[in-house]
Amino acid sequence: MKYLMNLLALIILAGVVFGVIQLRQTKQYSRIARKGVSVKESIGQFFKAKEHNIRLETGGGTRKRPLTFIEQQESLIEMAPNVFADYGDRQWNQFWDYVYNPVRRKEGSYTVKRYRSKEEITEFLIEAYPDPFSYFQADHWDYFWETVLGRNK
Repeated sequence: MKYLMNLLALIILAGVVFGVIQLRQTKQYSRIARKGVSVKESIGQFFKAKEHNIRLETGGGTRKRPLTFIEQQESLIEMAPNVFADYGDRQWNQFWDYVYNPVRRKEGSYTVKRYRSKEEITEFLIEAYPDPFSYFQADHWDYFWETVLGRNK
């Protein structure tokens, strides 16, 4: 058993050394060295980005996807029948994914996930479906967001 543990420790050490060698050969390492950012700071940024992404994926974000969207879909069909009445399962899935799935954005050297803002979703809906969304007033949008996001604003 002790030989197995020693072998495992050697494999981990070899992996770390190999990773450091590979990092030094990347363009990102040369950019870090030119900018004067220490490797310690870069590793800290990396782990902050990973921690943020994991927290977002495990429910730490502001939007929690409900188990079912049946009630919301019925309300949306009543609100805008010319848009939502003919939606099939695939289109509904795309719509809910657009609202609830996080998107990736570049922050420094790392990719961080975030939810689309209400403004981004509003712009998309107005562009894709000018009738009726371009005619919505503030109270219409409030009702729309209450329907779509519920309490998870």
